[in-house]
Amino acid sequence: MKLYEYQAKDLFEDYGMPVPKRVLIETEDALAQAFKAVGFPCVLKSQVLEGGRGKRGLIPFVKDEEEAKKEAKRLFTEEGIKRIMVEEAVDIEEEIYLSVTVDAAEGTALVMASREGGVEIETLASETPEKIVKLNVDMANGLMMHHAHHVAYELGLSKAEAKPFAKMLMRLYNVFRAMDAELVEINPLFLTKDGAFIAGDGKLMIDDNAMFKHE
Repeated sequence: MKLYEYQAKDLFEDYGMPVPKRVLIETEDALAQAFKAVGFPCVLKSQVLEGGRGKRGLIPFVKDEEEAKKEAKRLFTEEGIKRIMVEEAVDIEEEIYLSVTVDAAEGTALVMASREGGVEIETLASETPEKIVKLNVDMANGLMMHHAHHVAYELGLSKAEAKPFAKMLMRLYNVFRAMDAELVEINPLFLTKDGAFIAGDGKLMIDDNAMFKHE
């Protein structure tokens, strides 16, 4: 079962992962309150389960209320869009790809990370596989902090960046295990200009066989 981005980010926040300030709305009437809470500039993120939202114009960046109202009106007329997440714009230094999934062939969890964030992992794997850092994790023992630091250093992150990145990865793995996930992904993971990591997006797929535990 796929969760919406807003649901994934709520879970990320529950597990101590930094996420942008955001407000979920279901009508245009709720815009004013959302803008008051989030401020400008901001991003209007259509809550749909399909990928490629940016390419389809479903995640517009807006600078003021007039522009935001115009874009929200457009989005709510799109078929299948019933919710929009109004989210603060983050001052980004770099975008990183980070995920934990299942490696069925090896019987392990698989951590994947890349400095090429914002690009679909399938594209990375086919065009520049050497840019993907992979780590198989024995789920009986779990992901250890030294594993997370190893991924950080393989990515070429600095010592100052490696510590918060490792914490983010550890917490992402905790979500993966707690939610019986087939995939948990942050793409992109924002590295801000002050050296912090923030989940810019969130994807979470729960094993259908475990849904009875996660009503």
